[in-house]
Amino acid sequence: MIETTQLSRHFGSKVAVDNVTLRVESGKILGLLGPNGAGKTTMLRLLATLIKPSSGTAYVDGLSVTKEAERVRSIVGVVSENQALYENLTVYQNLDFSGKMYHVPSPTRTERIRDLLELFELWDQRSNKVGTLSKGLKQRLVISRALVHDPKVLLLDEPTANLDPQASLKTRKLLLDQARQDSKTVIISTHNLREAEKLCDEIAVMNCGKILAKGEAFDLVRLVENGEAIELKVRNISSAQMMGLENALHPNSFSIKGDVVTVSLGNYDSEAPKVIRRIVELGIEIIEARRSSPELEEIILRIIEETEYA
Repeated sequence: MIETTQLSRHFGSKVAVDNVTLRVESGKILGLLGPNGAGKTTMLRLLATLIKPSSGTAYVDGLSVTKEAERVRSIVGVVSENQALYENLTVYQNLDFSGKMYHVPSPTRTERIRDLLELFELWDQRSNKVGTLSKGLKQRLVISRALVHDPKVLLLDEPTANLDPQASLKTRKLLLDQARQDSKTVIISTHNLREAEKLCDEIAVMNCGKILAKGEAFDLVRLVENGEAIELKVRNISSAQMMGLENALHPNSFSIKGDVVTVSLGNYDSEAPKVIRRIVELGIEIIEARRSSPELEEIILRIIEETEYA
């Protein structure tokens, strides 16, 4: 489990993480999403004890990141922006060195290294120097290194960057297994919104060092105005009917693309029937109607914009 209370980190006058209170249970995956400079990477570095907080507290599996930093590091696996691999060592030697640093016993280490290299299709590369690998292969090795000591907590900064679709899929499945089967706590910073939606139990939206919203993707929809919409496929809409829509649908915003009319709704269940009735009264034939939710990217942008202008 990870728990922070009013956690902050300043770099001079710049506030990188601002009074963040957060809780992630064991066996859960949290996605940190937000623009560049939002504080996501700094948050991960604080939890990994790579930097110290300016104020507040953070506990990883019950251990203080300030008072018990060495013990925290022993149970955390980290994938950072900087891959920090030993380019003059082989693939195998990189993992073996990391395993030794975490005091993984020799027989266990040998077995675990082979399992990870085979899982990420690096076994045939084990004798090659890391400096000869592509970016994608290096990223697979970085993820393997984070897992070599079987950590209780995973802190991952853009873990699938540089990976091909097959390797990305394999990594997502592995992380789900690590969380569900092994009860690991996982935090992922990512710009891959589709990945976050498929992988994460909850999503936290960060900007300017603050957590603006946290919840399942479905719950975040409810936080934004006009969070849902109805899409109506219509037949042969005329110019006159298009002009009549604005008055008929006020105050709802709407758009027309080809033969599809999309109407934003504050409350789908109460407003959708009224919208359908108004469109039918204009003499517009509706072929199909379906509920539509905004994309995760749109939700995050709305949350950030609404906070900035609040």
